[in-house]
Amino acid sequence: MKNLHLAVAAIVLSTVSFAGFAAQEVNSRPAGEHRIGVVSSATTSTLDDLQSQLAAKADATGATSYRIIGVSGNDTLHGSAELYK
Repeated sequence: MKNLHLAVAAIVLSTVSFAGFAAQEVNSRPAGEHRIGVVSSATTSTLDDLQSQLAAKADATGATSYRIIGVSGNDTLHGSAELYK
């Protein structure tokens, strides 16, 4: 039983810690943050999947926020996002 409580606590703490470092999507350049780059991605799926891919790339670069600046395509969606930190 003690092991179960420890396992649950570890999962909750790791989830909270990870969520605290995730880049946030914004609609305009955040005040006090600087542009650190651009990422792009493509998918044959949905806009939600494209947004998720861009968010994951923003997280991987250490950005604190990102702004999707363009999406295009019919069968294959292409998107770009500016990164801020």
